[in-house]
Amino acid sequence: MSVVTGTTDIPNSYSTGWKNAWDSTDLVLPVRAVVDLKGRTAELTDLIAERLADAHQDAGGAALPAGTVGGIVAAAIAEVRARPDIPTAELETGPTPDGITTEAWRRHVSAGRNAITQQRTAQLGIGALALEVVPAYVSDRQAEDAGLARLANDIGITTEEILACRRYAISGDVRAMDGW
Repeated sequence: MSVVTGTTDIPNSYSTGWKNAWDSTDLVLPVRAVVDLKGRTAELTDLIAERLADAHQDAGGAALPAGTVGGIVAAAIAEVRARPDIPTAELETGPTPDGITTEAWRRHVSAGRNAITQQRTAQLGIGALALEVVPAYVSDRQAEDAGLARLANDIGITTEEILACRRYAISGDVRAMDGW
């Protein structure tokens, strides 16, 4: 493929709504786009290479303008992000050596995920209750002394657990619950 040349007058965004990595106002892909493309770079690069090869052939072997290349890359990123995640290998549906079918295993995993979701919801509710008793600006040690120890005892959990729930409610970060 020939070297890409073209004008330096690159539009700010294309019909896909993407700002390009070389745009002077936005030098990188948005974080959400990077997360969506995680693990799918091979799919993205194959699509870009295919589209660039087609465009290069349509141009009669001439160098492609930077705007054309940018549009192709932006469209490929948008297309890959819009595609559903395709598993790399489909699990077998027959019985496994221990006698559990794949569908039964999936139901067990789904039930486990639902239980975790319910637990996180309950922990968030406990944290919100703790914040009603003691506001967020009060430190953990002061909150413990101000009534959270008694509340924890009344609802049957430890003081450390109610403080962790409170931190979870304040931050919204589930990592505050580590060690629960």
